[in-house]
Amino acid sequence: ENLDESALNIEAHETIAVNCSVVLHRLLCKSGKIHGLLALLRKLNPAVLTVMEIECNQSMPSTVGRFLQCLIFHRAVFNSIEAIVEKNNPDRVLIERVYVAPNISNVLVHDKENSGMYACIDSWRKFLRHSGFKDSPLSNYSKCQANLLLGMYPNDSFKLHQDGVSITLAWQDTPIVSVSVWTC
Repeated sequence: ENLDESALNIEAHETIAVNCSVVLHRLLCKSGKIHGLLALLRKLNPAVLTVMEIECNQSMPSTVGRFLQCLIFHRAVFNSIEAIVEKNNPDRVLIERVYVAPNISNVLVHDKENSGMYACIDSWRKFLRHSGFKDSPLSNYSKCQANLLLGMYPNDSFKLHQDGVSITLAWQDTPIVSVSVWTC
């Protein structure tokens, strides 16, 4: 939110790569912050920018709409966790307490100022394109790696949706998280 270019100490000959992993959504509700950060990142002229964000549309003005989106999304998250992590596993309790519970609470209380607001890949594409970034095709290696990782969890309910410039992990037909790659 308060990233300052001068604090980065970037040398002229350095190649820059930026990874935005589940952080951009925190700026969506803060006036001008997302555009300011993307403008700063664009100014840095990174060789690559990766974006991973949660796939849950919380931009609806109605509480009922946000609640229904939250319900569908978190049902998929809970079902996917249940499919791969045993109930008495301490990691599962940690995931549910630290990640899932605050997200549900955020939607119910609608505390977007403190915790952000999730959006879907199409919204991120608009933000990034508007800021001067270009979709970068995913490499065959990236696609193979994603399929290999998915194969570690023998459950047919996990799905990968690939459109050439992004990969979305879904539980059954509910998108959970997307990854995309961008260049200047």
